[in-house]
Amino acid sequence: MTDDNINPYLETITLRGHHLLCIQGFQGYGYSEDFIENMDNIIHLLESPQQRIRIVAECDDICLSCPYMEQNSCVTPSSTDNIIKTMDHAVMDYLNLEEKLDYIYQDLQQQILHEENYNNLKEICGTCSWRKDCKFYKKEF
Repeated sequence: MTDDNINPYLETITLRGHHLLCIQGFQGYGYSEDFIENMDNIIHLLESPQQRIRIVAECDDICLSCPYMEQNSCVTPSSTDNIIKTMDHAVMDYLNLEEKLDYIYQDLQQQILHEENYNNLKEICGTCSWRKDCKFYKKEF
């Protein structure tokens, strides 16, 4: 994404709680080319020092390019959706974040990458199918 591109997320990017961790370990793998491109674009936008994000436990701006999205709803099985929402809430609880409030991304990133927080947050990823390829889970950042 070049600096000439307009931010498609306007001023605030909406992120699921668990996506705060996914972003730390993302290496370009994904469900589809559209998903990977969208994730790369969002990560680029998050590099801005004052980028605001809104934390949610529902579909977010990353999910918009997921092949499991249909008409702005996730069509994964309800058991999978419950697992994902549990992960969202676990991250929010651990970082003391309130759903649907705005935060500065880089402030949260510092919290996530702080040594004291890493092991507890890593446990949240225990059932994630991407963990074998994740830099965050393997602590390769």
